[in-house]
Amino acid sequence: MTERKRRTDQEKGIFCLETDSWFGKKDRKTVRPILELVDSFFNLEHKHHYRTVGTIEEFRHQIDAYTNPIFKTHPILYLGFHGDYVGKESLIAINKDVNLTLTELKHMLKGKLTGRVIYFGACLVMKKHGLFLNGFLKDPNAIAAMGYNDAPDWIESASFDLMCLGKIQSRALKKRSLFALDKEGNY
Repeated sequence: MTERKRRTDQEKGIFCLETDSWFGKKDRKTVRPILELVDSFFNLEHKHHYRTVGTIEEFRHQIDAYTNPIFKTHPILYLGFHGDYVGKESLIAINKDVNLTLTELKHMLKGKLTGRVIYFGACLVMKKHGLFLNGFLKDPNAIAAMGYNDAPDWIESASFDLMCLGKIQSRALKKRSLFALDKEGNY
């Protein structure tokens, strides 16, 4: 008889897409060390999958790869980009000249996030109206959408991302258990 894993022990690999440039030649910021720390602390069987993208085409290609059954073991989609909120629309900056609106991303991901969590490591993305964000979750049957409605500095956001991704690893991937993170106060 095989032993069943508890829900909190289910595999939660992270599939991360990050901008290939934080818009400065000397800028070496990256979310990769956060992913490596989560992998090592939780001793994950399926380590993170990390790719940089610099164009919409690369972004779409990686989103298509993410929805391949091989990445079913990676239910957390972590998007590490600059973000903004302009004219009632949330944006992620693919590069310094190209933005992707949350509306465009919603269409791109339609039907592809069943049983998954999308984590926006991008400022201001969650400032979009709550009804829109709820629709984003209902349409693709995602478990949760998480991110920032303000603009923390790099160290604050990196620290928060590490804490939040760690909390996700210690919880069952269910709406109820992830909703509790918000109710606990600091997440």
